Amino acid sequence: MSKCPHVEWYLLGSLSTEERCLTTWHSLKSSSRLAGSYFTQVVDPPSPRYDQLRTQKLADRRSDFDSHGGLASTIHLHQLFEKTGDTIQWIEDFIAQAAPNVIVDITSFPKRFFFPIIKKMLKNDRIENLVITYTVPKAYPAEDLAENFETWRPLPLFGGKLEQPTRLVINVGYLAMGLPEELEQAGPDRLVKLIFPFPDSPASYIRNSGFVRTIEKNLRPERVELRRVGVNDVPDAFDHLLMWTDDGREPALMAPYGPKPISLAMCIFATLTDSAVYYTQPRTYNPNYSIGVSYREGIPETYAYCLRLAGSNYYTVPLV
Repeated sequence: MSKCPHVEWYLLGSLSTEERCLTTWHSLKSSSRLAGSYFTQVVDPPSPRYDQLRTQKLADRRSDFDSHGGLASTIHLHQLFEKTGDTIQWIEDFIAQAAPNVIVDITSFPKRFFFPIIKKMLKNDRIENLVITYTVPKAYPAEDLAENFETWRPLPLFGGKLEQPTRLVINVGYLAMGLPEELEQAGPDRLVKLIFPFPDSPASYIRNSGFVRTIEKNLRPERVELRRVGVNDVPDAFDHLLMWTDDGREPALMAPYGPKPISLAMCIFATLTDSAVYYTQPRTYNPNYSIGVSYREGIPETYAYCLRLAGSNYYTVPLV
């Protein structure tokens, strides 16, 4: 955030079971640059397996928030599968209150929330300065991070254009979550581009490689192209999307299964080109979704991506 204006910011974040969900808030509050905040607390459907642990971990996060001066009035409950119209309404209400300087911390937001959030903000000229933050965890657990997946369908506001996409771009993650079945139904001839997050930890590399092997069973090798992209490199991921679609001329379907920063690049591209974004949304998230916060030289490893500065967008598509 050092290159962005020295102004006070309104923060939109998500209070979750993860320790890293409050890192950006702590940073802004300690530097006296926090004008206000809105935290969603996304409520998953009931899960006998996880409800007790989820309640305990949310209580820990709330204790951290309260002890550092957080206001209960800034925390708002939202159902994971709330109606799209309700989501749009509270996003627009937030923009009306928070503009012109907004930070969205996507660290703990489910994709079905942060994708429409980013789209509505990019489409709103009242926001003059827009920064997205993401905090890296210390580690991920060995067990599955989510389960009980919905059917393959577009994320809210990302149904895309009417024409049939000629290619599918997949952000490689840990879990294929029903994607192999979708690829099997679509047939082996679909042109598929894989964004493989790299470099990453050995454990992440193994899990991502397993994802690739799982979906390659349903594809013809000559129809698949894999490119390694920095796990936190939003600009490089965005440039690959431009390259693969002839600067947006060729319609593409996005599938954001991997790291949030690469999914952010997909979100920006899909917003600018009206591309479809499909996902098999989990109904249940593991309360131990991540472990701790990653630090570098004593500082939390938080990345800030400036999407708009003084009214000028940093990411553009030549044909739009």
